[in-house]
Amino acid sequence: MTIGTPQQKALSLVRGKKLLLPNLYEALPGWRYETSRDCSERVNDAVEAWIQSWTTNESTHAKARAGKPGLLAKCMYPDADEEMIADMACYLAWIFEWDDNFDLTTDIHGPKRLQEETKRHIESILNKEPILAPGTLQPITNGLTRIVSKIANKCPLGPRKRFLHEIGEYIDSVTAWAERQNGSMPTLAEQCANRRLTVGVRPSIELIEYCYGLDIPQAIIEHDAVQEIMERTTEIVMLSNDIVSLGPEMASGQVGNIISVLAYQDGMSAQGAMDRAVDLIRKAHTAFEEAERCLPLPSGNTELDASVQRLVLGCKDICTGSINWSYNCSRYFGENPVRESGKVVIQL
Repeated sequence: MTIGTPQQKALSLVRGKKLLLPNLYEALPGWRYETSRDCSERVNDAVEAWIQSWTTNESTHAKARAGKPGLLAKCMYPDADEEMIADMACYLAWIFEWDDNFDLTTDIHGPKRLQEETKRHIESILNKEPILAPGTLQPITNGLTRIVSKIANKCPLGPRKRFLHEIGEYIDSVTAWAERQNGSMPTLAEQCANRRLTVGVRPSIELIEYCYGLDIPQAIIEHDAVQEIMERTTEIVMLSNDIVSLGPEMASGQVGNIISVLAYQDGMSAQGAMDRAVDLIRKAHTAFEEAERCLPLPSGNTELDASVQRLVLGCKDICTGSINWSYNCSRYFGENPVRESGKVVIQL
């Protein structure tokens, strides 16, 4: 391969290498894991029916089945009731499909149009304003209507506003990253700052309150310890997702990954970069637990204390749930992953 741009050089540093995936479960000691390998048939049927409501594209259905969004929802929100898990499964399936639109598009104006339409539609629903006519929307935007309408109807104003802010930040960041076509490589700081937004964790954190019927005051959400917990949750999921998605991303020529950035910017081997990324997960786990000890508890309000503890447990569940799902769906490692010494082999 001709090595010209920094991105091409980064690809050359990792392609063709065989890596052993460290045990990600061991990076988060003391946290619980939902060990299911799939969700209920009812949840899978709900996802299938939801997809059919806005598209007949068989590849969309096939990707959703392979991605097991129902399992991801069950792992991330394990104590939610089945109806709520089904709602979250549809939302997560939408996130995958919406993000894939940016990875696969060849229309240079397409990302901007989709960004504007999606944000306008979400804002209209969550603010309970008149929404755009279904016939004027792209199918992927139409798919959001039922899910976001349920959030608007069931979620208190505070959590609803926070979700609206975070989903808007996610949409803007994915669009901006899709438009980065100059062949440059980000620094480690730029990569982490961008991926914290494009990985889509913050909206999922805000949905913890929706799933469990919480309404935590904004002053508590803004407390330094709560914000640190949310930041470390985002970092853990960002790092673990970059690790497990390395194979498919390299195959499609994408270099927006912590492994390729570390290999390029710090001169590491691909395996060394992966091991370094796992070390960063361990450090984030330590920082999370340090922040947990600094929470403003007890507050004198037992109901509020329970809500904050539920939020913190929910953040841990999002971290461990994402990891368990990664090992148990075919999105990253195929149906039958190759293993050596008990570790998944990633052939780049």
